[in-house]
Amino acid sequence: MGLPEGFEEFVAGASPRLLRTAFLLTRDMGHAEDLLQTALARYWCCGSTRT
Repeated sequence: MGLPEGFEEFVAGASPRLLRTAFLLTRDMGHAEDLLQTALARYWCCGSTRT
């Protein structure tokens, strides 16, 4: 299973903003990083098939 078209660019561009949002939700940088990684993995695995 390959990466959806544009996924790497999206991650590179949106990660700082998404990480800040995740930090505001969790108030812990480690948990925020885990949350962001989980969300991106779920999108890559499941959400990318919904076009």
